[in-house]
Amino acid sequence: MSQQLLSDLTSKHETHNTLALCFIANSGNAETGETLGNNVSKILMQQNARPYVIKKAALCLLHLFRKNADVVGPPANFVEKAKTLLQHTDAGVLTAVLSLIQGLAAAAAKEYEILIPLICKLLNKVVIQKAVTGDYLYDHIAAPWLVVKGFQLLQIFENIGQDKKAYKDLIEVLRGVIGTDSKKFVSVDAKTKQVRRRNAMLAVLFEGINVATRLFQDENFSKDKDNKDKQTDSKDPSKIVDSNSAKDNKDGQGGERTKEKDGRDIIQKSVNHFRYFLSFQDPDLR
Repeated sequence: MSQQLLSDLTSKHETHNTLALCFIANSGNAETGETLGNNVSKILMQQNARPYVIKKAALCLLHLFRKNADVVGPPANFVEKAKTLLQHTDAGVLTAVLSLIQGLAAAAAKEYEILIPLICKLLNKVVIQKAVTGDYLYDHIAAPWLVVKGFQLLQIFENIGQDKKAYKDLIEVLRGVIGTDSKKFVSVDAKTKQVRRRNAMLAVLFEGINVATRLFQDENFSKDKDNKDKQTDSKDPSKIVDSNSAKDNKDGQGGERTKEKDGRDIIQKSVNHFRYFLSFQDPDLR
């Protein structure tokens, strides 16, 4: 059996490749991983492979990893491959790759934290720029399951806001998701019953709120960020103000601007969403 699977994996016909990948993903065991894991990895990294082949290879490798963690090898080796895979332009491939990375990172989160900037950049590209093909517009929502996977992956990591560029990209994404009017999540056309659209929007929203909570629950991160801002301001004489005016700013509009600047206004918007949903009469939504 292994010899036949090896023959299919190394075949030049993609149909043979995909059939073998599907079989391994459903029936492969630890021994299969030892024998064929390298071949699956090679298919995953083939530059000329079609998207549907790469998707199957990613999910197949995830299955083998769950059976035998040695299939992937040291995390440091796969991180470089992951960086390449996250540059792919196909949303389906990216969704499968995020699933694979999520499975790997669950066992070694620290080693995969280096991918946070790429993940945040990808989410920004999808949510803000909507850079996906029409095939991945789900009821006019750009690749919702890719976004959900990305949010779930970020929740595995600690200190997801340490990189400035990644933090900026992520805050923009969270504002785009959580800043949506609550009424848009519950407005379902009476004739068409677009429940699918609502469910997709809510799935993205709830995972986005989870990421926001994860991002701001680290008090040390918030304190470090505040201290850095204070140190930056102290170096600029034009930003030095007396204590009374500083207090006024904090209590008034200045405080609101600061909150919006570092993104913590997102938490308040999340609370507002839940208040609205809990007051809604639809029991399914509540």
